[in-house]
Amino acid sequence: MAENMLDTLGTEQCAVILIEHTTVTSAHLSSLSNLVLNYLKTKIVSTLAVRSRAFAFNVGRYGKDVHFWQEEPVTCSETAVRKAGEWLREADWASLSMGANLNGGPNAPNLLGALLGALNQPRVDAVFVAAASADGVRASKDMVEQAK
Repeated sequence: MAENMLDTLGTEQCAVILIEHTTVTSAHLSSLSNLVLNYLKTKIVSTLAVRSRAFAFNVGRYGKDVHFWQEEPVTCSETAVRKAGEWLREADWASLSMGANLNGGPNAPNLLGALLGALNQPRVDAVFVAAASADGVRASKDMVEQAK
């Protein structure tokens, strides 16, 4: 699941990365957070190497509630990546959904709310979702189209 995420990343200049925060993904939150942080570190290096416009990012967690690290994307720097990593590691376990039920219900993760929150942030040209299952990824693609 996580390895494929890096293969899809390209020339985006402003991205929001969403991590499903449920009991299904809880065992993987640390490795998902590390993957996100490694991706952001490569963005710092690549931006400096080609002297391109600074990359901006935000990260979010979604379970029954949706939380973003910042109100809007920030410029990618070593300090920002470190602080985002601290925020990801300080996950509020009380907001965990009980599973990856994408059909709705009181315990379903709020993927649509997370996508809408990400797409409503300024300058965003990419949203990446780390979901619990292939079904979650397919559903997120459908929801992105509905949200546009």
